[in-house]
Amino acid sequence: MLNKVILLCISFLMLVSGCVSTQRVYVFSKIAFAGLNTSDDIKYSFSDYCLQSATLLNYKKVNDNKPIDLFNKPNCAEYVRIDSAKNALFTVVSAYFEALQQLSDDKTIRFNLDGITRYLKKGSYLHIDITDENVKSVNTIAASLLSATVGAWRNNKIKKFIASSDAALYNVISKLEDMYRLLSVSIENQKGDVLDVYTNYMKDTSNKYLQMQSIKDYSGQIAGFDKMEQQIRIYIATMERIKKGHAEITRKINTVSKKEWQKLVMDQSSEIFTLIKTFNAL
Repeated sequence: MLNKVILLCISFLMLVSGCVSTQRVYVFSKIAFAGLNTSDDIKYSFSDYCLQSATLLNYKKVNDNKPIDLFNKPNCAEYVRIDSAKNALFTVVSAYFEALQQLSDDKTIRFNLDGITRYLKKGSYLHIDITDENVKSVNTIAASLLSATVGAWRNNKIKKFIASSDAALYNVISKLEDMYRLLSVSIENQKGDVLDVYTNYMKDTSNKYLQMQSIKDYSGQIAGFDKMEQQIRIYIATMERIKKGHAEITRKINTVSKKEWQKLVMDQSSEIFTLIKTFNAL
């Protein structure tokens, strides 16, 4: 869970800060970075789905008096592959906001995403397509971070950095959202598999203890899945708010007054902050 002290400090800074525009960017990027990293609390992956599906299938075979092979490991290569792609996209977006946070605080950054840009290739990842445009967007962000490792980064350069990265950032976050939507579908499918396994036990009245234990186990597993689905819904909403907030800041960055700039960034930051609090309350 995110550090509550840090979040309170951010909230206080949003309310009282009277600093220049770079301080506002620092607040937005820090909250965006915190929002992105709430994904650490989503304890489920495509690989988990594959492994748990194989286990549930064996349980169902036992229920149906069919033989099982405990030594036959499931082939989860495609699920591992999409997990890796999802993690790569997350790393790129997270690195961008961490870099923006440091640059707006006039600190030197050291980010090299060359390994990720070489790894992530165009192709189909389960039902998600990584397109040429997605790969180009990842490379654009990586190049922006690499070019930002030297020099003094204050108002004008910060604005150029944000503006030059916005379209690519929007593209990458949108693809990351697609992957989390698919992950949510996987959870819903797994809930159905769990019900298939437990149905006979929950209906069997010949052994009351086993029946009650089955109902308890089933309810516990479904509650866990429901929580993860809620987390993913809020996380997708957070990413949506981050990309739209960044786009709005980019659109108005050179046209608003200092006072309007302050309100713009604070409005975008506060909405993300609210989503973080909602996520942590689950």
